[in-house]
Amino acid sequence: WRVRLDDGSTRLFKTGNLEPCKPSEAPAPRDAAGTAGLLATRCSTLHGEELVDAAESLGLMGALTDEHLRLLSAQVAQRAASFTLLDLVRLARVFSKPAAEHRLALKAISNSVDRMAQDPAALSGAELHVLVDRVPR
Repeated sequence: WRVRLDDGSTRLFKTGNLEPCKPSEAPAPRDAAGTAGLLATRCSTLHGEELVDAAESLGLMGALTDEHLRLLSAQVAQRAASFTLLDLVRLARVFSKPAAEHRLALKAISNSVDRMAQDPAALSGAELHVLVDRVPR
C-alpha cells in the first residue's frame, strides 16, 4: 500500500509487514485490510511517525475496523505526549468518527496540543501555523 508523506513524497509498504517495498512488489488494494490488522497488532512497536503514516493512510482507505481503531486509540492515549503537533492533528483525523472508545485518544491529543500551545517558542513554523488555524476568529 502507498503512504503519502507530508512533503508530498510517497512510500510503498508490503502487506504482512511494515517494511518499505519496491514499486513492483506493491500489493493490491484489497490487501489493505490485512495490513490494517497487522498495524493494529504491532502499533505498540512502531515509532511515532510510522504509526501516524500507517494509521492515516489505512484510515483514508477505510481499512480500519472499530477494533483496529480501539487498539490504536489506546496506543495514542498512552503515547500522545511523544508525538509532534502535526502528527497529533493527523491522528485526530483518524479518530474523527464519533465513538466512545475514541474519547480517550482525542482527550490525550487535546491535552498534548494544549501543553504545546503553552510554549510556542518550542514549535516549528508549520506547527505554529496549525495552532493559528485552530484559533477561533
